[in-house]
Amino acid sequence: LVTLADPIATVLNTLDTTTMRDVPYGGNGLRRLLQATFPAKPSKPSNYLAAPRATFTVTPSGGGATVSGTARLIPSREKSVRAPGRDRQYVVKALERGPGNADVSGFPAGRCTMVIRAPCSQGCPEGEADFGDGCVPATCFADCTYADTVCAAGSICPGGTAVSAACADRSAFSESPCACTALEQLAALSPRLPTLPPWNDLANTAYCQDGEVPVDSGDLSVECDRVDGAKLPTRVDGYNDDLTGALPPSLGDLGPPLTYLNLRSNTIRSVPTELGALTGLVTLDLDDNSITSLPTELGALTGLTTLDFSNSRITSVPTEIGALTGLIRLYLEGNRLTGVPTEFRTWGPVGDCDLSGNPGFSCANVG
Repeated sequence: LVTLADPIATVLNTLDTTTMRDVPYGGNGLRRLLQATFPAKPSKPSNYLAAPRATFTVTPSGGGATVSGTARLIPSREKSVRAPGRDRQYVVKALERGPGNADVSGFPAGRCTMVIRAPCSQGCPEGEADFGDGCVPATCFADCTYADTVCAAGSICPGGTAVSAACADRSAFSESPCACTALEQLAALSPRLPTLPPWNDLANTAYCQDGEVPVDSGDLSVECDRVDGAKLPTRVDGYNDDLTGALPPSLGDLGPPLTYLNLRSNTIRSVPTELGALTGLVTLDLDDNSITSLPTELGALTGLTTLDFSNSRITSVPTEIGALTGLIRLYLEGNRLTGVPTEFRTWGPVGDCDLSGNPGFSCANVG
């Protein structure tokens, strides 16, 4: 949470620092500017497709060194930036922590500069962006696609991930900077993996291991296939890798070719909505973790045949699970379910469906 008192909001052409547009304080002008610049998520229009990243630099009013940090705003297009009614204030709310985000909540009071760089807007010519009043000249950050093997650090991937410096140039390995960054942030959840190859030297090492690391070895293993010129993960096995905390949003940028994701026997607490971007998944195994809820975007993974969220702390199942009509095996045993959606009356996997070991659950609690 960052409170900006007496704010001045200005849109700049960063090529020559020309002022392009002043943003009025009244009526949450900054919030409307961001909503016009950063598109909404089609499946959940109240959220950003990729929330803006903000860089804060504070010169403490009491003296001392300048401090700076960069983090992504929360997904909500309404709540990420507010004018709470107090005179001349913006509240930039609840910036996320975790991989790729600095903790800016403890910054000292002082003169603060907030910079949000806009990506190129669709529908505008190259070198222009739409800030709500039509296309104007702007410095645009190049997008990074899954077919690219070289992207500038900071380029934005299809799922909103900013390419890391270590992953920017994968041409020596014909790999994807987006998938590389996603794997780098996944490995960072473990205290052990960043000390081991390839994760301790990704700038000079391939992430594709293709059988070099045994499955279920306790070392994050990645198998790849070449798609449109770049090698993308098809199997990621992070069994018992000491992964702890929230899976990062960048998980969705592992890429559509991913068919197998095994992160069982860790201490993962939550799964991001970006999971829904992994539409190629056939097997998703997060057995034996500390997950409390499942994202509704799970329903987008219509190619799943095996879904395992057993032995965790899940209290409810989203109704969207009914969209997984090709599911063969569903494992939800050993959780904290007391009921399941009404969809279970007419839908279910054609093979195994295990709901045992959920205290308080019975077949009468369907719907």
